[in-house]
Amino acid sequence: MRVVSRKKTGRFTVLVREIANGIVDEADERGCSHIAFEDLTDISKRMAGAKRGLTWAFRHLHTIVANKAEVRGAQVEQVNTAQTSQWCSTCGYPAATNRPSQARFPCL
Repeated sequence: MRVVSRKKTGRFTVLVREIANGIVDEADERGCSHIAFEDLTDISKRMAGAKRGLTWAFRHLHTIVANKAEVRGAQVEQVNTAQTSQWCSTCGYPAATNRPSQARFPCL
């Protein structure tokens, strides 16, 4: 049983590292100086049916991304996500009219 558990943990760790590499690579390609994460500390309490290990997974992903981003000169921050879909990714101007649909929106 322990062998199976270690194998699953190993595969999961590899998956989290691949996701982290993808996040940092994309941020690097786009010239981003910051990578934002939602504060997911109590995610398992907020999501119905979520397993407790989910909190560990997000914390682990955040840690790996932060370490990799630091090497490349980027900062990782946890942000409050309220109304972030209304903020322009170019200038940061928040307006409900920025996001009339799920399509990309123009900078106002």
